[in-house]
Amino acid sequence: MCLRIMTQASGEICLAIVLTVSVNRTATKQVPDPRHPAEKDLEERRLWFARSLHLWQQDRGQRQAVVIAENHDPPETLKPNQTYAKHYPNLELVAFQHSTQVERDECGEPTEYMGEHELIALNMARRRAKRVQNATHVVMVSGRYYIPSLVDVLAERLKTSHDIITMATDGLGGGCSVMGCRNSVSHQYKKSRDENKTMCDLLWKCPYWNHNCENAMHYRMPKLADYKQRAVLNLPFLFSARTRSGSGGYYRDTPDMPGTRGDVV
Repeated sequence: MCLRIMTQASGEICLAIVLTVSVNRTATKQVPDPRHPAEKDLEERRLWFARSLHLWQQDRGQRQAVVIAENHDPPETLKPNQTYAKHYPNLELVAFQHSTQVERDECGEPTEYMGEHELIALNMARRRAKRVQNATHVVMVSGRYYIPSLVDVLAERLKTSHDIITMATDGLGGGCSVMGCRNSVSHQYKKSRDENKTMCDLLWKCPYWNHNCENAMHYRMPKLADYKQRAVLNLPFLFSARTRSGSGGYYRDTPDMPGTRGDVV
């Protein structure tokens, strides 16, 4: 089951948090950002993900919401002699084998882009994870990040009018390291061809415009929110970690907080 929390303005909601994990990258292309070169060493990437997952596992207030979406089966987050049941017993795992056929099934065509490979993992988790299927709201977080205050902030700020959840630098959204949505059909689409699709279906459809998540979200989020700020929950900056891979999009994923160097919390 998803995590039931009581919000101040929306009453009870059921939350799922999807962590996207890719130790051994399947994508061959990304929009380059020379400020943040990608880490290439597999052991380094495994360390980053393992540190984050251990923190989520230890968080008694949030761990029942967490789903790990890993694009390799068996999972590469752990070494061969380790198991998820032992190390992360309270986190739900969705592991699948990424392939060109999976890309065709999910996006209609093969794709070499990192953002779309992450999107495929997210959508696999949305279909397979029990916690997501029962959720009223779904939030995706890049698997390298642990956010200790996420549930508390949602409980404090989430309103019934919010269809989109984002942590971005402008009012109607656009960021991709932390984003979410209402996992139900929106009233404004009841008379359109998308009348049976949830807000998450529409936000996270593949492919992205120009294969870039940030560019796609700058277009999709305002449109899905009907260009009304009241439909978007803009989260405060919840951590000071900086994306190691970079995106090159319009939005710098996790800027330094005042007095910090952008280190992992």
